[in-house]
Amino acid sequence: MSQDHHREELLILKTIAETLNTSNDLKPMLHHVLGKLMELTGLTSSWIFLNEDTEYEFVADYNLPPGLTYNNKAPMCGSSCWCLNSYRSKKLKGAVNILECQRLEKAVDQGEGDTWNISHHATVPLRSGQRSFGLMNVAAPDKNHFSEEELALLESVALQIGSTIERTRLYALEQRRAERFASVGELVNQLSAVMEQQVVTEEEVIHAVLELIHTHFDWPYAIWLEGEKTELLQACIHNKGMTPKVITLSMLPESDKKSRENRCFQSQDSFQMMKPEDVPAPLRTLADMDTDIQSNVTWIASKVSTCANNENNYALLIASTSKETLRPADGEALDALLDAVMSARARVFLDEQRKELARLAERNRLARDLHDSVNQMLFSLSVTAKGVERLLQNNQKEAALPYITDMQQLSQDALSEMRSLILQLRPSELNKGIGLALKCYGENLGLNMMLQNTLHGVLTEDMEETLFRIGQEALNNVSKHANAMLTKIKIYKKDDKITLIIEDNGQGSRLEAGELDRIAWKGSIGLASMRERAEMAGGELVWRSESGKGTTVTVVLPQHVSFIN
Repeated sequence: MSQDHHREELLILKTIAETLNTSNDLKPMLHHVLGKLMELTGLTSSWIFLNEDTEYEFVADYNLPPGLTYNNKAPMCGSSCWCLNSYRSKKLKGAVNILECQRLEKAVDQGEGDTWNISHHATVPLRSGQRSFGLMNVAAPDKNHFSEEELALLESVALQIGSTIERTRLYALEQRRAERFASVGELVNQLSAVMEQQVVTEEEVIHAVLELIHTHFDWPYAIWLEGEKTELLQACIHNKGMTPKVITLSMLPESDKKSRENRCFQSQDSFQMMKPEDVPAPLRTLADMDTDIQSNVTWIASKVSTCANNENNYALLIASTSKETLRPADGEALDALLDAVMSARARVFLDEQRKELARLAERNRLARDLHDSVNQMLFSLSVTAKGVERLLQNNQKEAALPYITDMQQLSQDALSEMRSLILQLRPSELNKGIGLALKCYGENLGLNMMLQNTLHGVLTEDMEETLFRIGQEALNNVSKHANAMLTKIKIYKKDDKITLIIEDNGQGSRLEAGELDRIAWKGSIGLASMRERAEMAGGELVWRSESGKGTTVTVVLPQHVSFIN
């Protein structure tokens, strides 16, 4: 090889490399590169096929003869020819000198246009490392032979193109992954906001997720599946932004058990590409998928094995009418979505369990209070009544009178204590607002109450319950320990937070601040439960007491929900 020829090849490779680095938009870039290659080599026509799995796509060309551009380049859209068959069968290992072109032969036979006397072409695989991306064909009129040097140059160019294809695909993948995970993040934030604003069930979590998927992603179908082993038990379908449709096992054909089997439950992969026929037939029908869409839909399935409260299988399926819109990044995003869904469902389940434990704790507390107060009073009343009965039988009426007075007092005390315990369950005053409910509760305890309530609107039942329970315990402490002349209740809203302050002018505590905190939070079940209730609601509680100056309890809770005007 002459030095001039070597310099010419280096110039070609340099120019091709510079051209390949001008853009990340693959198809226009490939067209531009083919033009440069033809210009530098003196060849006439070139075209490129790229493969995706087992499918091949005609993606770029330069200066095709009329015989190949007929009817919007229809001759180039067939997926079968000698060069593609050789590439598909992995017989095409390197640049091949000459292949007779079936597409050109067909153009000549059918008179579809001038072929410029091009009958043969060189075929070069496009590779990067061990990965193959497709092939490039180059041709010129009356050229039926390519020298070893020409094939080596074409192979070098093909390697450059293959590396660029890999780079652009990786760039597109990372860009899509970033976009998908940004959408996942937005969806999860909105789901969290929904769960903070209102109490939701596990089923409502699924409905919310499917609706949010339609908002944040371009997937026309999203389906949530629940099954036992491989058999489908329930599904929730979200179709083109419409209201989610729930399908239970009873809605599926009993006669055909296989129609209820879901292949995505059989795979151990985190996500998988599926064909429409792999999805249970009733789902495709009930999803209202048009017949012309069904044949083109590509599905991705993502699954998890178990949930916190049962051992069923779960899957989240998405679908698209174009394979181009479903890539591995979509599967990774779907996996992240499924994790978020399962976490949200687990959160709902744990919240329900926590509320049940709170109810059990409340029942136990009431049982203890009944035993320690009302039950003992009634026992004393019963014993005193028996004593009075004996005195009356012995005609000792004068001696019985003091005991009858005691019985009346015991019955009044028992009635008052029982009324107080009943009020703790769900005071009717809560229907008029948390401020009035606490004021009435304090007055029932015999406290002199003052209410300052600047809160307008009605809180949710959960927030009222939390504030009332904390206020109850604080007022109980005032009644038992403070010896206060006046107890003030303040309730107001500031910066989307609800604040409750219960302040008394009683005797307070003589302890130092550090010792006070230690005893208050570690030695008092009541105070500890107050703080725990506040923290469980996402807020905080501060307890301050000073000898001779009384005690102040301040509760601040985030306003998770909007007020009902």
